[in-house]
Amino acid sequence: MSNFAQFLPQWQRWILLTGTAAILLASCSSANPQPTATSAITATAAPTSVSAATAAPTSAATATAAPTSPSAGVESSTIYTSTSQLFSVPIPTNWQLAEEAGIVRLNDPEQKIKIALLSVEEADLAKAIELGWQQADPSFKLTPDDSQEVPSPNGAEKTLVAAYDTKNTSQSTVAMAQLHEGVAYLMLIQGDNATITKRQSQVGIIQSGYTILALNQTTVTADQRVDVGPELISELENFIQTEQAKYKVPGVSVAIVQDGKIVYSNGFGVRDVVSQAPIDADTQLMIGSTGKSLTTLLMATLVDQGKLDWDTPVVDILPNFKVKDPERTKQITVRHLVCACTGVPRRDFEMIFNAEDLDAQGIIASVADFEFFTDFGEAFQYSNQMVAIGGFAAAAASGGDPTQLDQTFAQTLTERVLKPMGMNNTTLDQATIEASPNHALPHGLDLTSSTYQTMPISMEFAIKGVAPAGATEWSTANDMGNYLITLLNHGITPSGERLVSDQNLDVLWEPQVAIDAKTSYGLGWMISDYHGLEFIAHGGTTFGFSSEFAFIPEAKIGIVVLSNGQYANHFVTSISDRYFELAFDQPSKAAETAAYSAQGIEESLGEISKQIAPDFDPASAEPLLGNYTNPALGDVTLMLNGAELWLDIGAIQTQFKPLLNEQGEPDGYLSVTPPLTGIPFKTGVDANNQPTLTMDIGTETYLFTRKP
Repeated sequence: MSNFAQFLPQWQRWILLTGTAAILLASCSSANPQPTATSAITATAAPTSVSAATAAPTSAATATAAPTSPSAGVESSTIYTSTSQLFSVPIPTNWQLAEEAGIVRLNDPEQKIKIALLSVEEADLAKAIELGWQQADPSFKLTPDDSQEVPSPNGAEKTLVAAYDTKNTSQSTVAMAQLHEGVAYLMLIQGDNATITKRQSQVGIIQSGYTILALNQTTVTADQRVDVGPELISELENFIQTEQAKYKVPGVSVAIVQDGKIVYSNGFGVRDVVSQAPIDADTQLMIGSTGKSLTTLLMATLVDQGKLDWDTPVVDILPNFKVKDPERTKQITVRHLVCACTGVPRRDFEMIFNAEDLDAQGIIASVADFEFFTDFGEAFQYSNQMVAIGGFAAAAASGGDPTQLDQTFAQTLTERVLKPMGMNNTTLDQATIEASPNHALPHGLDLTSSTYQTMPISMEFAIKGVAPAGATEWSTANDMGNYLITLLNHGITPSGERLVSDQNLDVLWEPQVAIDAKTSYGLGWMISDYHGLEFIAHGGTTFGFSSEFAFIPEAKIGIVVLSNGQYANHFVTSISDRYFELAFDQPSKAAETAAYSAQGIEESLGEISKQIAPDFDPASAEPLLGNYTNPALGDVTLMLNGAELWLDIGAIQTQFKPLLNEQGEPDGYLSVTPPLTGIPFKTGVDANNQPTLTMDIGTETYLFTRKP
């Protein structure tokens, strides 16, 4: 839903922009990773140094977190404890921290984000926030534009988020207050939106790692596991059906693995809203980015056989590979392609808009102009193109035809990984899916009706050039259950065959870079902990599907959830969360979290619908019609289809409707039909008085000019 951010109320815009919602929701979910056992380190008054000494309460303390290597994860974070001993906070790499007069201040390397942490004795959180601003910035005079109580993380009694209208659309100001035993713990944030987006994971490290030390953390052990039985299944199925109705997701299939067996699998809802055919555990759905872990598993098998090495420079395997910086080109290894730790930002729109022209070689060539947001290991940066290149490097290393890497990857993955695990209904082939009698259809959100609409299967294969990143993989709950069995058996397939060595499976689960204070990214996996137990997971999203795949190795349990709904990540994750709550007899927070998320989505859609003009005069768009181009995204056509305005980008088309500003006047256009719902375009003119289209997605702004 991140594309909708700028059309929502201030607090929602902030939550979507910075990931606060995901962090808060994760913090109060049962599968939330608990803080790693790290000694609290407090800083002395010496600038840019960190020591174990505790500064006196009245003295100033400063610290700078040193850069980490690409292999560093959460465990290497510097944790700062306030001189009051009331709270602690991690310091992201290259950020600066200073404490004076009871206020801890953090600044990003560019000094464009300011975060103040403090506590005040006040139970009224709105009043506490006001008092906090008075202490942290006496010149601050704004009043909240919007306030929202959100689910409380980690046992706090109440949490309030307040946002402020700065009258500057490039800046955000927000306050978060958590209440515990009469004390309000405050986080006051001011920042440049572009920098916040660029350093989203580092802001997330601070937000998720901000710990009230008086709160107790719950721990569990593997032997506390509750086995799957009628009572657990009844509770889980009731939860699934309740939440499915709230989220209005057409269908979902689930499989649970315990002690090396699929002990439960089932489907709920329909394969598509048109035929109303029921979904089951053998229905084929897309798994999205969950498939990244299959790519890294393939890579691990090749490392086992000596055909590949994690630290081999990519150019040794793919000579045409290069990025904008020649030195980094030489430094990037096979491991870096799949660790999300190189600093390459997410640039999905380039691959979507250019989908028709991007095969494997095209994807490899497309990163030649990629710049880096951050240094190696400094921040989590998710890149589908880099993972795809990792899969193509594996295909090349397997001995495949370097001019046919797309086909070689699919064949190699099938023969070396999928078939040995018994994943016989898992495929990357469009024709196979279309011929299958039991496949689901993708469903996308239509903003004009706020309902799920079916999309053709061909839409999901539009970005087949990044197949190794999970772009074209279809599977079933039962097939993915076999995958879970293999992982929980530490590399032994359901048939008893050793697929991958212990050593290289462990490499996949080694933290490489921090996502937030409690979660790291490995090689195609997110690694955290569940109340003290190692917790490994990855979700997935495509144009019309969402998935979640999670397991706890020590407890020998895991769950896979597949759904045929766009933007249904909170829904599928809530099912996973609820299962682990039941499996360890933990208090239920998943329902509260899911309800908050579902309500937020509904309110967001309502806000957007108010800003879409109810009527559209085709004549008003006549001067804009024609062909446009952008150096990165290529050619598009703005055209009328009857009385509707559509943007054609080749493989994908989307309808536009006029947007209204606060005064109710037309102010650009918004894409309202799936798969590209919620993308705003502004109109303008260039120096030659020719019309232009501008798409601003936060991290990038794309200007389309009229073609001659």
